[in-house]
Amino acid sequence: MNNILIVTDTFEQVNGVSTTYKNMIAEYDGEITVAHPALWSYTTSKLYHEVQICYQPFRAYKFFEMLKPCHVHIATEGILGLTARIYCKMWNVLPLPDISTTRNRTGVMYRRGWVR
Repeated sequence: MNNILIVTDTFEQVNGVSTTYKNMIAEYDGEITVAHPALWSYTTSKLYHEVQICYQPFRAYKFFEMLKPCHVHIATEGILGLTARIYCKMWNVLPLPDISTTRNRTGVMYRRGWVR
């Protein structure tokens, strides 16, 4: 079976990333599972209120183990993205494409004075 796991922090928002994933899921014939913070307990970012931050990464990891995906697409820079990356490294799930669809890292570095 060719199941795909998409890991994102923005699936329940109305934005280009969420819309693209929803359109892809509607068109794809196979099995796609989307892991997003609303599946577990989460909080919102104080700097960017639309971003949901999952604070149960161990439950997310167990969810990934239960799914046993063939492919993982990491589309987040947050805790879920890191959890998915660790899962992929531990279980040798390939390919491991990831994409940075936002500039959150750059914004944080700029606000802290690390980048001008």
